[in-house]
Amino acid sequence: MPFFLSLVNFLNGCCWTGYALIKFDIYITIPNGLGTIFGLIQLILYFYYHRSTLKKGKNVELPTVLTKNAITSGNVSVTVEK
Repeated sequence: MPFFLSLVNFLNGCCWTGYALIKFDIYITIPNGLGTIFGLIQLILYFYYHRSTLKKGKNVELPTVLTKNAITSGNVSVTVEK
């Protein structure tokens, strides 16, 4: 879903920047040109970090937590399966 939001942001900026360049309107060109650049940056960051996100079906091991209370003290390890 984030991919489509970034793509639509980029395409919207391209359309309005193109329109502003046709009309030669600087007040439309600057903010929409920036929107196009930021949309492109979002797409680049999405594709760069997309493979590092967790996929369904993989085991996730949380770090060991050290607890101290009146009854027990020791290490607790938790594994979460999705």
